[in-house]
Amino acid sequence: MQQAPICNPTTTTARWWSKDSIAIVTGANKGIGYALVKRFAQLGLTVVLTSRDPSKGVKAVDSLKVLGLDGNICFCQLDISDQASVRSFVSWFRSKFDAFDILKLKNTKMKAILGDEKRLSEDRIDMVVGVFLQDVKDGRWERQGWPDIWTDYSVSKLALNAYSRVLARRYEGLVSVNCFCPGFTQTAMTDGQGKHSADDAAEMAASLALLSPSRLTTGKFYTGSTTRGMHSKL
Repeated sequence: MQQAPICNPTTTTARWWSKDSIAIVTGANKGIGYALVKRFAQLGLTVVLTSRDPSKGVKAVDSLKVLGLDGNICFCQLDISDQASVRSFVSWFRSKFDAFDILKLKNTKMKAILGDEKRLSEDRIDMVVGVFLQDVKDGRWERQGWPDIWTDYSVSKLALNAYSRVLARRYEGLVSVNCFCPGFTQTAMTDGQGKHSADDAAEMAASLALLSPSRLTTGKFYTGSTTRGMHSKL
């Protein structure tokens, strides 16, 4: 397992960013996303906190104001599964900022298809997801070797990881695209169970996102402080 080149974002000599550096964190009204907004703001970046529910997003920003971080945090409603919402967000963002710096989104046959990076494409990802959905509809997903625990979550994350590889290849030299798995984290999703807090996970994510441009990777999957191949319970 290759050790990732992690920087310490609290070390001033490692800093390349300023208040003019923009970070977008989606689904950030709670959990790891919320903690990451807080950490980015503490480190001096300007952060766009987004949430599907405007009331929850505004409430999250208000809670950060108590910490004295409101000066570099702004909110915009965004549902990344809704194209109209995405277009509205892009329009809002362009009217407010020039550019962004950081954007924080067993079946061996299917796994092999997505693991073939040379031939990996959006069509192949859609095909794998389509096979999974049909197997679920037909009630045969277990017999076909799909995960028996956290099934839909595991498959969706595998597709997300694969798509990040497609984007990394498509925009190589222009944008860095990586995936980060925080591990078993204490959030509402896990009913407060986990090996570490959301703040701990946010610290790891911030360290990766704030690597200096000369050390920044692309098309990688990170777990904690190490890089791995595309990973899933599949």
